[in-house]
Parts: sequence; C-alpha cells; structure tokens
Amino acid sequence: MKINKKRFGIFKRECRKWIKKFYMHGWDVTYTNNNDSDENGACFWHNYSSRSVTINLNKEQQDWIVNKNYIKEVAFHEVVESMLIGKLRYLAKERYVTDGMIDEACHEIINILKLTIFDKENSK
Repeated sequence: MKINKKRFGIFKRECRKWIKKFYMHGWDVTYTNNNDSDENGACFWHNYSSRSVTINLNKEQQDWIVNKNYIKEVAFHEVVESMLIGKLRYLAKERYVTDGMIDEACHEIINILKLTIFDKENSK
C-alpha cells in the first residue's frame, strides 16, 4: 500500500508535535516519503554536529499495518531515535569520546524527560 499525502501529512504533524514536546529546537528537519529503507516503517539520517535530520516515512507499507495510530507511533519512534538519543549514538561512533561528553548527553536526555514528564506530573 502506498502512503498517500494525507497519511504523510499525519506523519509530519506527529513528528513536529514530538519535536516541540521534547523541546528539540534548533534542528534543521526535512521530511521525505520514499523507499530508501529496507525497514518496513521509516528511517532517518542525521548529522548531529550540524543538527540536521531527515526523517523518512517509507512510501510502500504493508496494508495491514497502515493506519493512523501506526503512523503516529512511527513518527514518535523516529523523533526519539534520531533526535532524543541521537547524541549518544553519535558519540558512540566517534573515535575519541570522554566520560564528560557521555555524561553531558545523558543529562540532556534527563532534562528533556524532566521537562516533559516529571514537571507535568508534579504540577497536578
């Protein structure tokens, strides 16, 4: 089944929602809809040092999985994987990484989760 413009629009809207919710400002984000991935749902490419990411929803999907909730879940997954934990993945592939760099990346994630989960739960 091909992803139509409406479903691709849902994907982009959901990605933007999670980017905003996780306070991931300052990224150059591009959305594509092609078959560049062997995976079934979506994929991304990012350059962490320039803070740019391309998030791709595969154009061809299996009929039984393509519904609105699936597309929302895929958008959430790609945002979290590419941007929230992207720095850890980037550092893991670097030749020279210090403990301080890993600690900083971990605390960036902790601070995002604090803003999005802890603070909201404790303001009730």
